[in-house]
Amino acid sequence: MAMLKVVKKDGTLEVFDFEKIVVAVAKSAARVGIDLTDEKIFELHKEVSKFILPETKMFTVDRIHSIVEMATHRVDPQIGASYSGFRNWKKEMADMMETIVADVNSSMNKKDRSNSNLNSLLFSAMRTNVSKILLKEMYMKYFLTEEERQAVKDGFIYVHDMDNRLIGTHNCCVVKLENIMDGGFWINGFFCKEPKHITNAVGVVGDIIVTAASAQYGGYTACEIDTTLAKYCAKTANSWYMELKKLGIADSVAKKTAIDLTKKELKDALQGLEFQLNTRESSRGDYPFVTITFGKDTDLWAKEVAKTILEIRREGHGDKVKQKVVFPKLVMIIREDDANDDVFDDAIATSMVALYPDYIDDKVASPMGCRSFLSDYELPNGENLLHSRGNIGVTTLNPPLIFQNAKVNGLNYESEIIKYVDMCISIQDRTYDYIGKQKAGSNPLMFCEGGFYGGNLKADDEIGPIVKKYFTASIGITALHELTVLVSGFSLLELKEIANHFIDTVQNRIDFHKERTGYSYSIYGTPAESLCGTQVQQFRKMFGIIPGVSDRDYFSNSFHCHVSEEIHAFEKQDNEVDLFHKHSGGHIQYIRIDNPKNIEAVKMLVKRGVKELGLYQGTNLNACTCNACGHTGNDFDGKCPVCNAVDYNEFNRICGYLGFSRKNGDWTLNQAKLSEVADRKSM
Repeated sequence: MAMLKVVKKDGTLEVFDFEKIVVAVAKSAARVGIDLTDEKIFELHKEVSKFILPETKMFTVDRIHSIVEMATHRVDPQIGASYSGFRNWKKEMADMMETIVADVNSSMNKKDRSNSNLNSLLFSAMRTNVSKILLKEMYMKYFLTEEERQAVKDGFIYVHDMDNRLIGTHNCCVVKLENIMDGGFWINGFFCKEPKHITNAVGVVGDIIVTAASAQYGGYTACEIDTTLAKYCAKTANSWYMELKKLGIADSVAKKTAIDLTKKELKDALQGLEFQLNTRESSRGDYPFVTITFGKDTDLWAKEVAKTILEIRREGHGDKVKQKVVFPKLVMIIREDDANDDVFDDAIATSMVALYPDYIDDKVASPMGCRSFLSDYELPNGENLLHSRGNIGVTTLNPPLIFQNAKVNGLNYESEIIKYVDMCISIQDRTYDYIGKQKAGSNPLMFCEGGFYGGNLKADDEIGPIVKKYFTASIGITALHELTVLVSGFSLLELKEIANHFIDTVQNRIDFHKERTGYSYSIYGTPAESLCGTQVQQFRKMFGIIPGVSDRDYFSNSFHCHVSEEIHAFEKQDNEVDLFHKHSGGHIQYIRIDNPKNIEAVKMLVKRGVKELGLYQGTNLNACTCNACGHTGNDFDGKCPVCNAVDYNEFNRICGYLGFSRKNGDWTLNQAKLSEVADRKSM
């Protein structure tokens, strides 16, 4: 055996060394509490030698492992079982690394279109994609059970953002920035005094948003930002007034000039903030998914903040060619008493050129990012805490796949729904526990400086008491239209009972788990971007192409009527309102605007949706800008109608949020979403 050569996995040769076998087997023996005695080593050598003929000159590593595996089982079955288990684990690790390397190579050789707001050409995005592939595989291997892994691979459930879950951070949140800013706060090791002027205040807001958003992976909402900034406008105006009075300027002139100077400062600062949020890529290669809400406050300076935000969004950014932007997502709060109708007028005018803002009633919470909402939480004083909280993440069900699998295999449909809801809840429960073990110092602005309710912990404190008590978890739903067609042959527009039955079954099971754990779960209308294509491919793999169900490249988003339905806006609102309210953990309703110049009709539609039906209302149209001549319009159909240039940007509603469907003449969407956009009539 002394002259035997071993071919290693990398193709190189080395002389066979029995001592390496002894070391490996000794470790296997130690794992089961057995000492590898000299007698056992002698027996091991004898058994290994039986498999190596004198004329043998060369063996592969795999062959050596197989010989040792057989030999150890003969020497001691317990040691043999330990060696086999560890060898299988190493093989699984090797297989996993091969998968990771293949996925990494694939991601480097093609543009990533899973997120329309991600520039996959950036090195930061490439680095992120590599780490996501690695972390996702690790999460699948070590965080999920075998049954859960199989359900994910088959497509019955989808665990969103697995890479970030492994890190232990939360998904999205909604905060009032004054909870951090009032009295000053610590940020990145430095104490930041509370601002005195609006310019500084907006700068601080930007620092908070970028820093806090980088510590999570979903939407960061700064709610009622007009109220937050109004007091700094008032301080700035008063400061200007006092300075002007010192110069001997008449009182009336000093007041007007102070107001004008403050308005200019406000606009300059907010322009800078919007520019910052659309140009500062995060370490992931995308931009902070930020939402700001406004409109509830009737203070004059609060209204000025809201109107300025809207004015900047309408104007866009740039020199000769003014580009519209996607971030921050704007949401206007419509008051029940219509006391903010002047702001509402500006908001509608803005939506017709920039799509945002979306609109919501003043009786409900601000959304977290795209469409996620907090569950009700009543404090001891009776207050419903609808801000300063967050969400731990989403797991999504695939209704058509669950139904068809039950039908084909003779399983009980309701039992199958419950099985997969239980699976999602189990994953979410472990996520609650996993995040809860993280330290407050991992996200100090939110857990140490008061961003979250109760978030005044010490850096070394675990965040479990806050997360487990105040945060929510989402159980997502997609493709209710396809489920309805599959079960009945009718569309979701024609028949609601099947979708309602599915949602009611899920809700009943969620209620059971809420009572069991005390955690907060809610149903979420999943805004599938790449998932809409993934799920239909998973369905086809099992059950092929079924007309009206899996014959398109995509499944529908959540509870929405199919995008190809030729229905007017009133019909779409009326047909989606009931399911909208059943998806209380995440929902938005959007209508297509065919004539954005008919402002009065749009106002009526939006107010009807918000005030009469209680919807979180969005509008949709195509917003195009030619990069050559600067012409703007709603549908360029492949080229600028003025100069015929193909280099133009187009953005619209991708799911619940906005994104560029075309940038610099190139499509940014994946094939499934491109197919969906091409079919759109009611969206």
